[in-house]
Amino acid sequence: RHYWLTLPIAIAGLLPLSSSTHWGVSLSLFWFLAAATTLGIQLAVHRHFAQSIAPTWLTCIQLAMTGLLGTLLSLLTEQWPEAGVSHGIWGWFAASVLIATTLRYWLLTHALSKMTTAHAALMMLLEPVWTLLLSTLFYSEPLGAAKLAGAGLVLGALVLYQLPLLLRSRMLKPAR
Repeated sequence: RHYWLTLPIAIAGLLPLSSSTHWGVSLSLFWFLAAATTLGIQLAVHRHFAQSIAPTWLTCIQLAMTGLLGTLLSLLTEQWPEAGVSHGIWGWFAASVLIATTLRYWLLTHALSKMTTAHAALMMLLEPVWTLLLSTLFYSEPLGAAKLAGAGLVLGALVLYQLPLLLRSRMLKPAR
């Protein structure tokens, strides 16, 4: 119940974080909605299998499938350079896949095995907040009132979601 009460607040916060300078419906908005829906389904399935498969194996299976499908789609739809790709590029690509992507997916899988799907979905809402903070820090992106309000709404939704759970856990603890 807490999830469904706080979800509209989080969505209201995502709107100013994901919008550009104008409001309107565009094809990119539908792609974003499709990606978010797919991510939600993936989280639920991932969470289900994270209970019974070790995080390392689940990470290997997921990344292998993603790599195979991505490579197949790339070969079918993209133009590869005729001169080939330099060894330096392949080195950076391997470092990106092996260090950043694999570590992130392993941490996600391990964390999903320890939490509920609703909790994981709300925690994933922090991604645009981190993106906003890091883009402000590294790229000097201006931080307007709308973006601050959006980040505040997302964080507020997370606090409101956690508050009843915290209160309930404190009431269940025995007095010392």
